[in-house]
Amino acid sequence: MVLLEEYLKYNPKKVLIFDFDQTLIQLNLPWEIWESQITKLIESYGMHIKPSLTMVDNINRVTRKVGIEFKKQVEDITRGFEKEHLEGYETNMELIRFIKEHHNEYEIYLWTLNMRETVEPLLTKYEVFKYFKDIIDRGKTLLSKPEIDGFKLIKNSNYELIDYLFIGDSTFDRRAAIKSHIDFFYVGYFKD
Repeated sequence: MVLLEEYLKYNPKKVLIFDFDQTLIQLNLPWEIWESQITKLIESYGMHIKPSLTMVDNINRVTRKVGIEFKKQVEDITRGFEKEHLEGYETNMELIRFIKEHHNEYEIYLWTLNMRETVEPLLTKYEVFKYFKDIIDRGKTLLSKPEIDGFKLIKNSNYELIDYLFIGDSTFDRRAAIKSHIDFFYVGYFKD
């Protein structure tokens, strides 16, 4: 039995929110290239990377100051990077199987820092795309996880916060769950 199934047996939920990269699928990407591209973009606005922040937190910081124009450029860089540099991927078949077997028991969402153009073909390949009520990718929100813009698109007045579970692998995911006041389930499949 998958640990998630065990967790849900004792902690019933109605809405499951999955992260993508490093949770459902591990994308083999040279992220240092992306970080270099984003650093140059930030510097083109006369700003600098704050070393005490993650790159995503730096992007959110600059987006707050500069706005939508900067965000759209980050999306373009990310889209191009993911398309040009994807060197393969590995799949968490346990979670893919879980989604296939339990999709009718939950509302299922994806909330990811990746672009839809990257995630949709892979979810389709594994025949689970159709089970996601919505895909909240980098392009759907002004600010990225761990900010709660994505959760605001998912939150439904029919459910209490206790009904939601965010399933992810990173501190961004955990922080997003905490800020959204929902439970978090850690997936260490690609790390263990």
